[in-house]
Amino acid sequence: TDAAAWERAVHAFAAARALAGLAPLLPVAGPSGVAGAVAASISGGHGVSGAPPLPSECYAMALRSLLLRPDDHPTLLRLITDWPPSAVDAGALAGAVAARAAASGVASPPLLDAAAALYSRLGRPAAALDVLLAQGAPRAVGYADAHGLVGGLKGGALAALVAADPLAAVPLLAAHHATVPPGRVLSSLADAAAASGDPARAAALSAAAADYVSAAFAAAPDSFDAPAADAALALLVDHRPADVATFAREAAALDLDAATSLCADRGLHAARAALLARSGDDAGALAVLVNDAKDVASAVALAAARDGVSGDLWRLLVSLAAADGDAAGALLDVGGRPSVEPVRSRS
Repeated sequence: TDAAAWERAVHAFAAARALAGLAPLLPVAGPSGVAGAVAASISGGHGVSGAPPLPSECYAMALRSLLLRPDDHPTLLRLITDWPPSAVDAGALAGAVAARAAASGVASPPLLDAAAALYSRLGRPAAALDVLLAQGAPRAVGYADAHGLVGGLKGGALAALVAADPLAAVPLLAAHHATVPPGRVLSSLADAAAASGDPARAAALSAAAADYVSAAFAAAPDSFDAPAADAALALLVDHRPADVATFAREAAALDLDAATSLCADRGLHAARAALLARSGDDAGALAVLVNDAKDVASAVALAAARDGVSGDLWRLLVSLAAADGDAAGALLDVGGRPSVEPVRSRS
């Protein structure tokens, strides 16, 4: 029979160490020739369903023969994808692929893709994701989302997800802030950056962490606990200084003293003023806004907001502005508060 002839050919090619060349030609959809064409037309042109025409051992031998040479790995991946499940013993082959990947040191991308495809077929999406992350495949991000795996990520796996595709991973993790809290994300990325031994990779992870802070804080400001808030501020100072003032004003868990010192050291005057105001040092905040930030409009806003607490702030504001011609002019330009001029006349 045709099947018997194919089976003999498989063993002959295997003995000659040439089975990899025969593997793509093996029949997997049923009888060949006229009978096969008729059956294919009946099934809608997609091949005959049911068991393949050769013993399972033949297909297993053929697929294993494609493991040895990296040049054959694309063919292995294609056959795993194209052949019917009945022709692929996914459990046994997944183990063989994993062993080959480990033995080769640096596995080829098609070999890793083959492992991921087999694990998916076995209903083990977490193992498939591990393979994709090891490969640094950008599609790992979508795979993790589609299979509900984001919430379980931590440590190196979480950092690998971000490294695989930061533009996709950052908003995904920000949206999952309830199951993947910012503290876990930031510590995972910091650990990975420190352990990378590659300055460029470490810098990229740090920048991605800062992008994550902005996205997650916009989605859920209260999700940053004390350690995470302090780490987040430092990342923004380094990578996104324009976002620091908003974070300084609104992040509830910040260590205000440490944050104020950091912003003073980096010359981030608006953020420093916000932190001083949060600490109750309104006079210090006004001085920073007028003298350092040259932002009289924000100083006026602060004085107006605190007016019921301390009218002395208006006198201090006018006094600070009077010492600087530009600030005095800016104060007059701001206007809008009738009591500014009377206070100025008494100073």
